[in-house]
Amino acid sequence: MKNCLLVSSILMGAFSWAQDPYAEDIAEKARSYIAAYEKVDVDTMATFYRDDTIFEDPTYRTTSGLMGEPMGAIVGKAKISQMLTALKSSMLGMQFEIREQFITGRHAVFVMQVTAQMNIDDNLPPLTAQVPLITVLEFEKGFVVHHQDFADYRTFFQRRDEHRQSGRKTN
Repeated sequence: MKNCLLVSSILMGAFSWAQDPYAEDIAEKARSYIAAYEKVDVDTMATFYRDDTIFEDPTYRTTSGLMGEPMGAIVGKAKISQMLTALKSSMLGMQFEIREQFITGRHAVFVMQVTAQMNIDDNLPPLTAQVPLITVLEFEKGFVVHHQDFADYRTFFQRRDEHRQSGRKTN
């Protein structure tokens, strides 16, 4: 009986995997997407989106003053591209240190430390800050249908405030 249950479980897993012909591509697509995200390469990122793709950061939504108003879920390739273009205008560079990544079903998860250099005030030198970030990507038929970021922005806000008070570059 145990052998029968084991075989059934394996077959059910195999059938669920077989139902998504794009499942094997998720790892490669996720790595390519994250590489484009690190560069804020809006054109390349847009090739991964559909018109109903959702991009959101629930942790950013609860904050304000980072780069404007709190951000809710952004829906659609055009609106996401517009938001990323605005982000890129203040961003001088971004590096992702991927600490862990895994694929489970249609989801790719990246646990990262992000170092970003950005202009936050025309009267100050650029700010460099680090933020822990978890990015969860859901794929469907080879496209990102849901991008979620979860970050701890406390470090960023602390660095931003110190930077503004000092009036000079901080590291």
